[in-house]
Amino acid sequence: MQARVATALLTLRFTVFLVMLMWTVDKFVNPDHAAGIFTNFYFIQGLEAPVIYLIGGIELLLIAAFVVGCQRQVSYGAVLLMHAVSTVSSHRQYLNPFDRHSEPA
Repeated sequence: MQARVATALLTLRFTVFLVMLMWTVDKFVNPDHAAGIFTNFYFIQGLEAPVIYLIGGIELLLIAAFVVGCQRQVSYGAVLLMHAVSTVSSHRQYLNPFDRHSEPA
């Protein structure tokens, strides 16, 4: 039973990592898009590519620590906070996914 729970938790951690990895890769591949996300969803304007790269680097370190279970209190808390903030900031899309007015500009 204990092995099944451990396997399930590892699988959950890995899938959360994959989702967040896509967010992180976007910061490196298309920093302008990431800056637009920060503007439209988090109301943080004027982020230049070097700042986006820095945020992406920090995010990559945190999610890597999360997936391998390193510094659990810090990495799990950081991933929970990042996920919670992204969910709350995009609540309009979750509540009304087919409304074109809820899309970012």
